[in-house]
Amino acid sequence: SVFYNLARYLKDYSRAIGKPSFKAEKDSVEEAYIISKLNSTLKACEENFTELQFNKIPTAIEELFLDLSRFYIQATREKISSGNKKGRQAVLNTISEVYYKTLLMLAPICPLLAEEIYQQLKKEFGRASKEFEAESVHLLEFPKADNGRINKKLEEEVEIAKQIIESALAARDEAKIGLRWPLAELSIDSADKKILEAVKKTSELLKKQLNVKRISFGNVKEGTEFKGGKLAFDTKLTAELLAEGFAREIVRRVQDLRKQAALRKEDKIELQIKVDKELQEILTPQLNEIKERVNATKLEISEEKFKKAQRESKFKVRDKE
Repeated sequence: SVFYNLARYLKDYSRAIGKPSFKAEKDSVEEAYIISKLNSTLKACEENFTELQFNKIPTAIEELFLDLSRFYIQATREKISSGNKKGRQAVLNTISEVYYKTLLMLAPICPLLAEEIYQQLKKEFGRASKEFEAESVHLLEFPKADNGRINKKLEEEVEIAKQIIESALAARDEAKIGLRWPLAELSIDSADKKILEAVKKTSELLKKQLNVKRISFGNVKEGTEFKGGKLAFDTKLTAELLAEGFAREIVRRVQDLRKQAALRKEDKIELQIKVDKELQEILTPQLNEIKERVNATKLEISEEKFKKAQRESKFKVRDKE
């Protein structure tokens, strides 16, 4: 289930990055949003318990951990896997607080599940962590909402951004341009001031999630509709955009090979890339980026066949092999 997978995700990245603080950090809009959503949910659950509206509590908790999984973790996947140390730790700390407090909220209504996962995390993080000093999750107090960390306006803005992301991804599918291929511009047309303000506030999030270089506002005659407006991409792929797209595809294939070899994120590799001369020229500006993202100590690129490697992958991208 999603909740079990979140526990596994937290443990895996803690082993790779270091022990989390179980205290979220406002490193970006994504962190500020999920922190706000956590505290809004805590507040709603407190009120529902007080008013004996027990039927509303499971839905609120489920919405929170699904948002953590399907939005926050998706939005920060690149930052936690290949970002700088500070950014990776910020993501891990945020996931740890949101997940831990969600687990405590879940304890009264799913006691056996909450206890099982608590004991797994207690074993992972040890008694040295104050969050797991208690012998049982049921000996811990229900977490309290921090009203100072709630930003309802930001929550509404991110919900608008989610709608735009969904429609924009559909537009990419229709144009048959995969998400790994960067595009120059996304144009948004809306008469709703709330939407325009939300796009400005979440522009960096939108650019990352949609792999687009800039966002503009203007009249979109032919495009994809979303609630309150219309959007369209500039789908022309320049040489620079092609280079970045090819690099992303290579990184993905190398990461798959690393996974097959059961390598850890910190394990170093040597990488050889065999391509034709045209693609070699396209890729040259991206070689340092590729090397860094796959954690390679050495990278060679050539038209010639290399010596036998421990792991190989042969593939075509846009008719290039």
